[in-house]
Amino acid sequence: MLRSSEEELRTKHCVEFSPPGDSEKDWALFQQLRAGSIDHYQLEKHYCRRDSSLVWGRLSISLLNSRPSPLVVGMVEDITDKRTAEEGVRTSEERLSRSSTVRQRLLMWWLRRMGACASHTAWAGVCRSTGNSGLVFYFGSGMRAAR
Repeated sequence: MLRSSEEELRTKHCVEFSPPGDSEKDWALFQQLRAGSIDHYQLEKHYCRRDSSLVWGRLSISLLNSRPSPLVVGMVEDITDKRTAEEGVRTSEERLSRSSTVRQRLLMWWLRRMGACASHTAWAGVCRSTGNSGLVFYFGSGMRAAR
């Protein structure tokens, strides 16, 4: 995941694998773990690869107190693909929302230009079906759809 050798991983302190902001959150939770106020935690954070690129990881840490001396067990799961996909969905949703808003404004401008007012039964909206979006115009009992 980090593209580092086993030796490099052994010689570094755990806070050296993440950017300062992410390391501070992790270290604060670790101090709570050591103090006994929590017995585990999970955190999504960035990790630095050997080439300085960043990847996302889900860190899970647990304290095992049932032993003669406490043992801390940690695991990191690579969630880079998951986070990238989530960001893609968020970006698409924002783009669709902006597109719908532009279409609605354009439609309202067009209706005003055509003389539609409160006394008319004109209504317009954005229709989304089967992944396509389009404008729908209602004029009294008739309906016309346009892409």
